[in-house]
Amino acid sequence: MSQPLLGFLIHDVARLLREEFAGRAHELGLTQARWRTLVLLSKMEGCSQITLARALNVRAITLGRSIDRLVAAGIVERRADPRDRRAVELHLTAQSKPTVARLLSLGHGTAERACGRLIPGNGRSCGRSERVKRNLSEPAPQA
Repeated sequence: MSQPLLGFLIHDVARLLREEFAGRAHELGLTQARWRTLVLLSKMEGCSQITLARALNVRAITLGRSIDRLVAAGIVERRADPRDRRAVELHLTAQSKPTVARLLSLGHGTAERACGRLIPGNGRSCGRSERVKRNLSEPAPQA
């Protein structure tokens, strides 16, 4: 059997990871868009909506509607940026902390299941994927 093309392999792995995580996160009653937003916001606390939208690879207006719902649910709050009175920062509320902690725990469990057999007991063996991401995020060398 020939080796799979890297792009197809990565696409399939990403899809399977999302499905695995979604199955685990189902108990929390969150959509994929919401759990992605919460997990990323937990890593980028205090960022702007535009910055978060870029990180999520969605349009700011699309994220805005989702943030509106999270604000209405008491999970996220908008705060005035102390450096720029026109800007708003996004923050998780105290109410969201247990949910976010559970999401992060589920994420670690998913990574362990996905990568644990590469180096038994060490879900962090996926670190090479992080290096691939960094490589592709850097500007391509000029030929």
